[in-house]
Amino acid sequence: MFKSIKILKDEHRSIENLLNTLEYAVNKLEKEKIDTNLLKELINVLLEADMCHHGKEEDIFFVELEKYGAFNGPIGVMLYEHQYLRKLRKIMEENIDKLNEDENAKTNFISASLEYINILRNHILKEDNVLFRLAEDVLTQDIDEKMYNEFNEINIGHQCPHYLNTKAQELHTKI
Repeated sequence: MFKSIKILKDEHRSIENLLNTLEYAVNKLEKEKIDTNLLKELINVLLEADMCHHGKEEDIFFVELEKYGAFNGPIGVMLYEHQYLRKLRKIMEENIDKLNEDENAKTNFISASLEYINILRNHILKEDNVLFRLAEDVLTQDIDEKMYNEFNEINIGHQCPHYLNTKAQELHTKI
């Protein structure tokens, strides 16, 4: 497996842990009030994951794959889903302050969160099982090394999976 793809897959596992924490929070919220500050922190960590992980994909990985032409369809789907996930996260942010007092805000937050979880889990499956496998057929060691080095310059580089896992576990415990 290419080093660049391994980084992206490791980040996927960390993002899945964040999604598990969000799902836990939503299940709890359906039954009782919860600390919105913890939810805000979780949403902020999801934003950091977006910047760290999707930044690598959008600014480096997809750019390299587009050079091979055959990836335009799959990459278009991935980019659309990234944008849609950002819209859902925005809905969560807009409703978070009122969700313990306003039933509509709570419903909007829960609905956006569940859709976010579902779409991102499926998105990860598509990347892991289709896009990354196709990429391994066309990428070269030189391109992999170039992407790997560029990945490590983005945001928190190698620390991204560890940081996201730590935050997911910490927030799951607090929520």
